[in-house]
Amino acid sequence: MNDSVANQNQGRCYKRSHDAVATLLDDSVCLFNLKTCEYFSLNETGSAIWECIEKPATVAEITANIADLYVISHEECCGEIKAWLESAAAHGVIDVIS
Repeated sequence: MNDSVANQNQGRCYKRSHDAVATLLDDSVCLFNLKTCEYFSLNETGSAIWECIEKPATVAEITANIADLYVISHEECCGEIKAWLESAAAHGVIDVIS
């Protein structure tokens, strides 16, 4: 990824989609997409990321929260968070704000 693309991604925020309904079930978050009728059950990490995007947040903010929560390096955490966000956006449960 070149520097200009990396810089563009730094400014993006992620937030919960209004099309996603969430509930807590057995200590994990379950999501239902109202448009596609898809259902998702998040693991512990996915649930923690979901909590981080209650309000719009950048990858850096989410990474800092998750890295602190699981006591791992930011580098270790960042790639996984980006992949989760991309997948969640593709499934319509989160929105990307440029």
